[in-house]
Amino acid sequence: MKRLLLLTVFTLFCLTSYTQNTYHFYIKITKQDFKKNNRTLSLPYSQIKELKPLYTQQTNKLLQKRGVSTKTHPLKEIYRITYLSQLSTEAIRYQLSVHPNIKDFTIVPVAYPLSTPNDPLSNLSRSPIIFHDFSSAFDIEPGDSNLVIGIVDTGVLPTHEDLKNKIKHNYADTIDGVNNDDDTYFGQEITDNFSGWDIADFDNTPYSPATAHGTEVASIVSAEANNGKGMAGTGGNCMMLPIKVVQDATPNSITHGYDGMLYAAEHGAKVINCSWGYEAESLPTILTNIIRYIAVDLDVVIVAAGGNAGNQIQYQPASSEYVLGVTTILEDSTMWGFTTYNTDIDIIALGGRVSLANTSTDSSYTNDWGSSLATPVVSGAAALLRSHNPSLTAEQVIQRLRITGTRVDSLYNPKYTEKIGTMLNPTKALLDSLSPALRIVDIQYNNEIIGNGDTVEISYRYLNYLHNSPVVVASISSKDTLSIVMDTSLSIAPINTLDTSGIYISKIFIPAFTDTIYTNIRTGFSSINYLDYQYKKLMFKKTIITSTKNTLSTNNQLIIFPNPAKISNKIYINDDKNHEISLYSLDGKLLYINTIQSNFSLPQHLKTGTYILIISDNTNIFRQTLTLY
Repeated sequence: MKRLLLLTVFTLFCLTSYTQNTYHFYIKITKQDFKKNNRTLSLPYSQIKELKPLYTQQTNKLLQKRGVSTKTHPLKEIYRITYLSQLSTEAIRYQLSVHPNIKDFTIVPVAYPLSTPNDPLSNLSRSPIIFHDFSSAFDIEPGDSNLVIGIVDTGVLPTHEDLKNKIKHNYADTIDGVNNDDDTYFGQEITDNFSGWDIADFDNTPYSPATAHGTEVASIVSAEANNGKGMAGTGGNCMMLPIKVVQDATPNSITHGYDGMLYAAEHGAKVINCSWGYEAESLPTILTNIIRYIAVDLDVVIVAAGGNAGNQIQYQPASSEYVLGVTTILEDSTMWGFTTYNTDIDIIALGGRVSLANTSTDSSYTNDWGSSLATPVVSGAAALLRSHNPSLTAEQVIQRLRITGTRVDSLYNPKYTEKIGTMLNPTKALLDSLSPALRIVDIQYNNEIIGNGDTVEISYRYLNYLHNSPVVVASISSKDTLSIVMDTSLSIAPINTLDTSGIYISKIFIPAFTDTIYTNIRTGFSSINYLDYQYKKLMFKKTIITSTKNTLSTNNQLIIFPNPAKISNKIYINDDKNHEISLYSLDGKLLYINTIQSNFSLPQHLKTGTYILIISDNTNIFRQTLTLY
């Protein structure tokens, strides 16, 4: 009996001592490993709860329909996997990083709705329709009811008086308990997705009564106009598709945002609104491939909230390539204290004290703040532009909205300069017939450099997304002290719509160096009636190379002494070969050049300080800092 009692206690201890954590990852694996599942993807102290492919038969059909190659499409190797594990986050990340069958992985990010609590005493009458003059835009384009805006959010109240008639219904799968259109997602059947879909809880009720965020967002872009009730959405007659990406148990955490974007794109949305985000400087490759598939392969405009941090910080996915990033201005044209700003923001729009629908009743309204609310203002403009110019690609729509906006950053604190995009102007975007839009689409350089004093050649190729461009001057500069641009101006020959330029070359000088640097390079574009800019972050890492003639070396075979040295000292080298020496200032200016043997004297006009000394012979090039006092 005693043995039995001990065994029972021990069993209970084993069952309750370990916490089972749930982890969601996107992983890159082969199709063969997917088929083998548990045998090839198992981890210690973990079990696989779910493994789903992102690339399905529906994905394949959509790509083929658009003429996109499917043979080596990157989505084919991306899967969503859920582990139940006793491991910590750090431990399971490590196990994935060393797993022989997992080529790459990233945790599925958790994002958050980007609005703040409303003030019930505020004036509710101010509207994006007035602020951005959407009334004039509606006179040009009222919106196509066949165009769908995906509301990837916390869900939408389907019975609200201003929204119930704007939901895009799927009449191929009415609510009868049968998957009438044989629709699947992540390999699972989707039954009765008549009015959108709940990706997070995987059912046909894309609404959570625990949060009003999705309903508020939807009303800004999709509220029914001319019904004598409430408000009017910026998307005019365009319809919306509600996609719920929060679980009922955690209604304020966007756990399935990227999955919801995929669903929206593969179910007909031509604009996707993401009024959520999370702090991250960049996207991992797997998420970039998902974004590119949606925006480029399926030609969908993604509009995302830039954040409510009130400082200079990157939010994802708003700061990523292929996405239109939005930040916030108040209704009195002042900057909001929580406006996030950075060089990846494309558009600024009204997001303060915005009137919107609420979920208290089917006829209630309120007001709120945040980039969550500025984002659907812009999504509506994107939908109008796609309705009016259906031949425009998603990227062309983004560039048209961005380039036709009004520059307002100079009106505010200098910290906002070129970090809040342009003020949305939907009417001008619809009417524009002149503006080009040049973007750097290919940038090549060798990022492995020796260190202090190295010069790197950068090759640029430009694409013009919009109207034919005249000759454009590209002015290139560094926005930090980590690099110095040596060729600061390039003359770009005219480029026709959607054509790509030839290769243009510029050089930058790296005056000082640690192991790795990221330097921010600005390109300003200017021509007749055309001003624009673009930022690119370049990465350089130090390398050690011992090599042959005409290449670089840091093998320390050459030694200079003394160092530091007095300006009047002779400088010696530890061999007697002929050497060419060059002395540069830290900003890249050549100060002295000569051919010497074992020693040399420097010009007396030099000042005390640190310089870059470059010594070359027939075999190597040697770089070192030289300090003079």
